[in-house]
Amino acid sequence: MLAQVGFGDSSVRLARRWALAGALCSSALLPAAEIPAAEIIEVSTSSSHRVKVAAEPNFAGTIELQVGVVVLADQLQVIDGRMIACRTANHWTPAEVLRARGRTLVQAYSEEDECSRQAACALAVFLNMQAKHQEDIGAASALRAYYMRIAIQEQLQVTDESLALIEREESRQQAIQKGGMAAGTDLSDFDRRRLEIQDLRVQLFNQDRQLQSLLAQLAKTDYSMASARQEQLDVFQNSLDCEHLKQIALATRCDIRGWKYLRQNVNETSAPVFAKMLSTMVGGFGLPIPTISKLKSLLCPPDYSDLANNMRRELDLTIETHRRWIVQAVEEKCHKLRAAYERITLAQQMIASWQARIEKLDQLDSMGKSEAEQSAAARVGLLKARAEEISRRIEARTAEVDLAEAVGGLSGRCCDGQPWLLTGS
Repeated sequence: MLAQVGFGDSSVRLARRWALAGALCSSALLPAAEIPAAEIIEVSTSSSHRVKVAAEPNFAGTIELQVGVVVLADQLQVIDGRMIACRTANHWTPAEVLRARGRTLVQAYSEEDECSRQAACALAVFLNMQAKHQEDIGAASALRAYYMRIAIQEQLQVTDESLALIEREESRQQAIQKGGMAAGTDLSDFDRRRLEIQDLRVQLFNQDRQLQSLLAQLAKTDYSMASARQEQLDVFQNSLDCEHLKQIALATRCDIRGWKYLRQNVNETSAPVFAKMLSTMVGGFGLPIPTISKLKSLLCPPDYSDLANNMRRELDLTIETHRRWIVQAVEEKCHKLRAAYERITLAQQMIASWQARIEKLDQLDSMGKSEAEQSAAARVGLLKARAEEISRRIEARTAEVDLAEAVGGLSGRCCDGQPWLLTGS
């Protein structure tokens, strides 16, 4: 089995592989115009996503999200997930396209009558709200890649320790042979183990290179892991209020707010403009409009009241469908995150079990009663458990990003320097 990474819908996937000596690292990633104010609702945020830099304890760094890079006294960059997410949101092409279309609409109707200009402005606001939602998608994509790079570094550390374990075991077996005793292991097996782990390291380095290239495109920030300080992949098991998170999402997500705003602005004069433009802007929404000659419109002004009523009903259906989809998405991702937290606990318990086993064997060894084979097997088991725990943490962090994206407002929280995960509790 080979460890592979593929990019699809801005998601990254890392398949599992376990090498001999138990050091295989397994992890996976599932795979602005003026906007009306959102309904105010009390929210809580997770404190686990404040900047935590992998540096010495007395390090005191600050993040300027608008600038994008912080240079310390030692000239080492500090890059945290919020900065990467914010920069990606600010350069997210789908959002830029929607905002550009809104500006084009306003300009195109600038010479029309007042009602048409107001309708065009309402459409521009709608498009800007959809663009804001797209920025959340971009921010989430960047966060997944950012944290995956950190997980890969931890995986590489485990492979380093695996190689060191192989060297120790090989030296021990060689010493046994030199002492005139038969070795219990085929020495050529160590070479095969070493090659397998080295092959895994090549793949991990290649995956990091791909993620580095992806973030350079998304966030316009190109950095190597050795040249910058990042967050640590510490995952805290937050208490989640799924029902409250659903309320937050319905009140604050810009996509559904945009549809509600458009529905509020439907009238006899705006309906024709909306119907003509929406089918080419979003999701195939559009209503056929009969062609009316200028002379006929002067003699018999058209009655668009039926069109406006039909559009209101269609938008009501769109809003309700979208509402149900948001509720389902938040609930699903909330429960998935809870399960991911539980799996971290189980993985950590496995690590503790192996550590206790090694401590016991070390005590026996100090009394001359330990067997080297058992000690080596226990250390292999510990490396396996640590690799699995890395996998569980990146899965939980990805689930946190998924939930934050589903709730909405992710890019805004990142750019404001706030904790990006809402817990609802």
